[in-house]
Amino acid sequence: MMYEGNDLRKHERIAGQFVILYRIPEENYRADICQTKDISLGGLNFTASRQFDEGAHIVLEIRLFSEQKGVIIKGKVKKSREIAKGLIYDTRLEFLNLDDMQKEAIGQVEKILLGNKQKNNP
Repeated sequence: MMYEGNDLRKHERIAGQFVILYRIPEENYRADICQTKDISLGGLNFTASRQFDEGAHIVLEIRLFSEQKGVIIKGKVKKSREIAKGLIYDTRLEFLNLDDMQKEAIGQVEKILLGNKQKNNP
């Protein structure tokens, strides 16, 4: 179901699924893998196996398809809501203090996602 209200985003959102690693810095919790729904320079939406408190800080690792090492990005949870009881949570995350390298990595992901979308919809 698409959101039908006013979109207050500063950056264009690109729909696309790719895998990221995430962890909560305050917890001695190993990183977990999840799948994105969309991304922009402002943040991303992903599905997770746990619910997060609003305002929680999360560290993400985004691996570019051509790179061995991922780019580490910090973010803050804007909203986390249960989709499947006790199993799947839809999570909206705002990126925090992106540097030029992180912005470039997100831009590369967006280009790849847009390129895939154009290939599938000629």
